[in-house]
Amino acid sequence: MKKENSKVRSKLKYVLILLILFITIATISFVVLQLSQKNIKNISEIKNELQTTLNNKLNSKWDVNELQKEVDNKWGTKQITVKFISTSDKEKTNNYVNNYMNIFERKIHNDTYSFIGNASKENNFIYSGSINLIHSYSDINNNLQPITKINDDLQKILDEKTNQAWTFRELQARINKDYGDGSITVEELETTTENFFSKTTEWKFIGNGTLENTFPYEGSTILKHKWDDSLVSFIDITLVEQELNEILQSNHNSEWDKWKLEEAIVESGLETNGGITVEKIRSKKTRSSIGGPQQTTWEFTGNANENNDFMFEGKMALVHNWNDKIDTTQDISDKEIVNRLQIILNLPDYKTKSWNKNKLEQAIVDAKIDIAGGITVEEVETVETTRSSIGGPHITIWKFIGHGKESNNWKYWGTINLNHEWNNKKDTTKPISNIKVELKAMVNSTEYKNKAWIQDDLQMAVNKKWAGAGITVSQKNISSIHLFEEKPQVTTWIFTGNGTINNNLPYKDSVEIIHNWVELIPETQDIELIKDELTLIINMEKDKTWSKIELQSEVDITYGVGEITVIDQNEAIKGRSSEIVPMFKTWIFKGNDTAENQLKYSGETSAIHSWTEKIDTSIDISTINDKLNILVNDEAHKDKPWTLEELQNTVNSKFNDGEIEVQIKIKNSNFVDNNEHDDTYVFIGKGNIDNSYKYKGLTEVTHIWTLI
Repeated sequence: MKKENSKVRSKLKYVLILLILFITIATISFVVLQLSQKNIKNISEIKNELQTTLNNKLNSKWDVNELQKEVDNKWGTKQITVKFISTSDKEKTNNYVNNYMNIFERKIHNDTYSFIGNASKENNFIYSGSINLIHSYSDINNNLQPITKINDDLQKILDEKTNQAWTFRELQARINKDYGDGSITVEELETTTENFFSKTTEWKFIGNGTLENTFPYEGSTILKHKWDDSLVSFIDITLVEQELNEILQSNHNSEWDKWKLEEAIVESGLETNGGITVEKIRSKKTRSSIGGPQQTTWEFTGNANENNDFMFEGKMALVHNWNDKIDTTQDISDKEIVNRLQIILNLPDYKTKSWNKNKLEQAIVDAKIDIAGGITVEEVETVETTRSSIGGPHITIWKFIGHGKESNNWKYWGTINLNHEWNNKKDTTKPISNIKVELKAMVNSTEYKNKAWIQDDLQMAVNKKWAGAGITVSQKNISSIHLFEEKPQVTTWIFTGNGTINNNLPYKDSVEIIHNWVELIPETQDIELIKDELTLIINMEKDKTWSKIELQSEVDITYGVGEITVIDQNEAIKGRSSEIVPMFKTWIFKGNDTAENQLKYSGETSAIHSWTEKIDTSIDISTINDKLNILVNDEAHKDKPWTLEELQNTVNSKFNDGEIEVQIKIKNSNFVDNNEHDDTYVFIGKGNIDNSYKYKGLTEVTHIWTLI
């Protein structure tokens, strides 16, 4: 009956295994189907690398958390999950027997770990699936012996002191000297007195060797130290070498002064004042102007004798290693280095494309800002200001990281984020020469067969025919006018297309069109005949005097360039007034007609310019800088920014509408790594001689606020 039950259980177990395998295969197929659209790899592709990681521990078991950290460091946090697979009860029994046997013979342990890839359609991880791998190791300490085997040696150490007791620190240091740190631990048990001077102290020696470390001794032993303090005895200073060396090396950046070193020994509690003195034997220093690794050798002398209560005797030399290198690194956010980095970002070759990490780092080296590795970069993000199939403006934010510090030769420390603005929009503008024939036909139309174009008229005609094309008209040369004859004239006009990659205008470049026409020449006149006209021209300025250049330009526009020369005869004469000042000035106008040039006007005439000069009574806006600063940094905006409209309305309510205009200069509310922000605003006073506003000029105020 038992055999039949066993067979039934075996069959059920077989069916269950098949069912589990079928479910597993189906699940894997479903996952593979779901992930097929992504660039995901099966974790089995890195089987060898995972096994190598496991094999890094040859003589001890992995802690799961420690192994998980190793995997995270190599393949990325949360990419792969590590699990320890438990063994069966039978295997545990065998392991128990094995571990017991390990005291006498060498055994190999096999631990199985599961590595599970966490890639899914909801994340960007690389590996999927799972794989089981075995970690084989031996944790046997072949040299492990009971500590009782060295009882005689330990007793000899105890017997080194015959006239005084060991302190715990002294005895532990002495044991460490022979057997190494951590190998054996000492414990003081009790001290008994046999007579007035003869004493016995029991010490327990504990071997710290186990199957999982390399210390040679296990177990414990108790030994007795017999000593007689009726004789004077002192401690050799070499027994506190470790303690003295720790004090010596605690000064990392400078050489000890003698008295400070002796004071540090006393403060440590090792000896009282005067018990240990020091003398500098020699120094080995670098010759670098910025310092570097240094060495100083000190001699320590224990001053114990029969006439004092000091503990230590003898002498010992120790070397002090220190480094006085001057830190010459600079903050990478310094204005000068920021400007140099920004110049690199804005190089012409990168106006239409983005940098990559390697090329940007090499450009920093090529510009001799720092050597390779001194400054590295990370792309924070790229923002498209427009979305277009033909490209458009972009802003890429780059983080510059300085790796300089005292211990290396790199120049800069800290980080700074800078913007790289670039535009990969395709240039669809066409050369304006494509419409040269049409422009020529317009310039030489029948209407302008016998007269020259005025620039404004020609510009209007172009704007009408090519509306919105952004074509600019300018005159290259001015035709000469000869009296007493009809002669063909030539005027050359330049048509400029203002289209660029950054706008939607259709034409770029320039083209020249020649206008051929015949001027009907009037006869020469005495300039006195147009004196009234000239007087009207000079009195067009009601509030100020003309400059000679301005008046000459106005006369040229009216009568033609070169026809009349303006002569500044005298200084302006002021009347008497506090704010509105009557002014007078006489100008001479000379007609330039000669036998050689045959211009239109001859002779000279004068005209008086009368105007009233106003005095500007507005004051500089910087005089209310404090008021503006209080307004900008009010309590309501300690933790939030102003909008421009809100700030302008507040200024308008405080001062007159239109009195002060607010503009943003720097808005640092975006792309910052901390919660403190500073926004700079420009306040522009609109006052001038022509209005009654009080303030003129401009001033800047910074709004400092902290995001909570």
